[in-house]
Amino acid sequence: MPPEFLSSLSHAAKTEGWRQNLLKHGASGRKRVLVAIDETLVAGFVRIGWDGDDHAVGMVYLLYVLPEYWRHGVGTALMGAAMDELRTFCARTALLWVLHDNQRARSFYEGLGWRADGRTMPGNYGGVELEALCYRRTVGAAEKTT
Repeated sequence: MPPEFLSSLSHAAKTEGWRQNLLKHGASGRKRVLVAIDETLVAGFVRIGWDGDDHAVGMVYLLYVLPEYWRHGVGTALMGAAMDELRTFCARTALLWVLHDNQRARSFYEGLGWRADGRTMPGNYGGVELEALCYRRTVGAAEKTT
């Protein structure tokens, strides 16, 4: 993300937005957030739910891991938990969007069996146009992720 875009984000506004969203969807709602905790620190999180009204398609909306936890299995564990949750939703397919230039994330997802499906979406981030790619994979039987 462009530094200008990141610096324009309001911590208070983002916190309130998350609070409202979590209250709206609740523990059994159509969106869920799973959190990886290292003692008292949130090391990462993943947010999943439905892709609109299509209940056969799950969506990984966000997956973030603090850089100091990269390559320690946190992202893989979160994605495994996300896929488990999507299985409980009875989703057959899962989607996520990743920025084209985010090669680290793309390699991570591809290593877990995700593949670009050819769809793209432009987005404006602080005046900078960036392209996102849609990745897809099946939501199969439980799998070992570590």
